[in-house]
Amino acid sequence: MSPTPTATIVIPTRNEAANAQELLMRLDAALQDRAVAVIFVDDGDDDLPAIVGRTAPHVSLSVRVIRREHPTGGLGGAVALGMRESQTDLVVVCDGDLQHPPETVPQLLDAAVTKDLVVASRYIGDGDANGLANSVRKFGSRAAAYLSKALFPLRMRRCSDPMSGFFAVHLSAINTVDLHPSGFKILLEIITRSPAISIGEVPFHFASRHAGQSHAGMVEMGKFLTLLARLRIASFGITGRLLLFGFVGLSGVVPNVVTLKDLVGLGMNYVWAAILAIQVAIVWNFIGSELLVWRYRRSTRSLPRRFGRFALIAETDIARIPFVVLLVELTAMTATVATVVTLVGAFVMRFVLTDHLVYGTPALPVRNTVELDTPAAITTTQNAA
Repeated sequence: MSPTPTATIVIPTRNEAANAQELLMRLDAALQDRAVAVIFVDDGDDDLPAIVGRTAPHVSLSVRVIRREHPTGGLGGAVALGMRESQTDLVVVCDGDLQHPPETVPQLLDAAVTKDLVVASRYIGDGDANGLANSVRKFGSRAAAYLSKALFPLRMRRCSDPMSGFFAVHLSAINTVDLHPSGFKILLEIITRSPAISIGEVPFHFASRHAGQSHAGMVEMGKFLTLLARLRIASFGITGRLLLFGFVGLSGVVPNVVTLKDLVGLGMNYVWAAILAIQVAIVWNFIGSELLVWRYRRSTRSLPRRFGRFALIAETDIARIPFVVLLVELTAMTATVATVVTLVGAFVMRFVLTDHLVYGTPALPVRNTVELDTPAAITTTQNAA
């Protein structure tokens, strides 16, 4: 019987079949007598599961392949899934293109004995980034690291290479449910969402790609910039969501006024035009809330139910009127001041109700397991989320 693994190596892949055999053989040689499991989370459509299946009997590693049917979140989403599937607390994340040398994994495991997170860095000791394809990619990597440090100076001060995709982490030190990666920079999200985590580093040589094509590009850069902005706002917690909710609400004034003007211009009575304009603003605000404020909590209910509850809460704004009357009649407030007070109160109330009743608590993705015609060492899972 094989010993129980003490660590798991999660390898996100997309059409990396040409690298799989050498990667497994080199990992096996580097780890020697260590009990380690390997999970490939594959978003590709090549024959990687078959190649891994043929190689697995010749290594001492416990090997699985998870092929996602719906690869949401890119490589970062694959890593998050691999972490949730891990049976060990200690997880090493390693690319499948051999640019992350398997021979560095033992150093990560050893350093993780005293640290929650250990990053393989290209920028300390004798590490280097020579494997980056060209000077443009080298500049982009450095610029992204500097930008991350500028936005998160305190949390990033202990990490010289926040763009690294090669690291070891104790899952007990982070909350994997909170990870909502977009693209491949999940390390950045782990550090920013875990301010108390202890961080160590080991140097490594970033090698040239063994086979296949790089997945980096302008789309990934756009995802990275969006991620930075989202993490900066999220670092303020519920306050960040409240500010975004306020921004979305203010932006809704534009479609409201434009719709009202156009409908009145077409001859509609201004009262009916105002009612319809409010409905347009509600739809606008709902879309903004879905895309910006509660983007990663939309799986709690179906879209029609979320919109129905959102619209119902928005329509309660008319309940402000009696409070305006009460404030004017029972206090020294003017109608203008009373309106402002009730607007602020209604805004906070709508935010709280929407946060709890519309989006509730995030739900984990549901997955269906399907056995494919691969060797027993391989379990292929299709992500149904």
